[in-house]
Amino acid sequence: MAKKKRPAKKRKTKKQQLQEEKLTLIGLGLAFILFAFVGLFKLGFLGNLIANGFRVIGGNTYPLLTMALAIYGAFLVIKNTNATIQNFRRLSGLLLMYLAVLIFLHSQLFGKVQPEELTIIPTTWHLLLSDIKVNQVTQNVGGGMIGALLYQGTYFLVSQIGSYVIAFFLLISGGFLFSTIKTHELIEFLSQVKEKMKKMLEGNPDKKAYRQLQKAEKKEAKKAAKEAKKEAERAAILAEIQQ
Repeated sequence: MAKKKRPAKKRKTKKQQLQEEKLTLIGLGLAFILFAFVGLFKLGFLGNLIANGFRVIGGNTYPLLTMALAIYGAFLVIKNTNATIQNFRRLSGLLLMYLAVLIFLHSQLFGKVQPEELTIIPTTWHLLLSDIKVNQVTQNVGGGMIGALLYQGTYFLVSQIGSYVIAFFLLISGGFLFSTIKTHELIEFLSQVKEKMKKMLEGNPDKKAYRQLQKAEKKEAKKAAKEAKKEAERAAILAEIQQ
């Protein structure tokens, strides 16, 4: 008996594949938005778990991370297959500013403690783990594990004050990249600031000349008063002698 041939599966068209990909990305985007919402507002067990997951990465900045996830989710829902990052410079600027915040938060966390007396990375992990075990969000964990790694490096290299300096320069550099100001524009701006500062320090030439004139006049008046006083004293002495 001849076997019945199974009907051949229809191959999906490119349009159908594209449609499925779009639906998958939209679903993923909606899931990201939902997870971000639950984690941001710490809704129940899952909310605290998601929040603590983000705290492991970025510590006290976990609300920023959840909002970033929600924004990315919305980006996927709106753009789906066209979701591509084009402005890497601005993204790099945001990343540098975020790393600066993590270093600053960890510097604050360990600022009153000598890090030589305790290990930064294990202590940070212990603080995080104590909240994860009880499914709560209570401890000050600074910049999380990324902040701990960065601060461990900056503290070793340039100590506590240096860590703040590095955080400041990262913040400035990130702001420069995010602003999309060109290098020559920045140099020109700094030159203008330098000139203005120089003028402020030097003052208005006319006013400066007037102040110098006043100063000279005061000096001359003081000298004249001194001479007049001496003359008066001499006249008084002569008057006494002649009597």
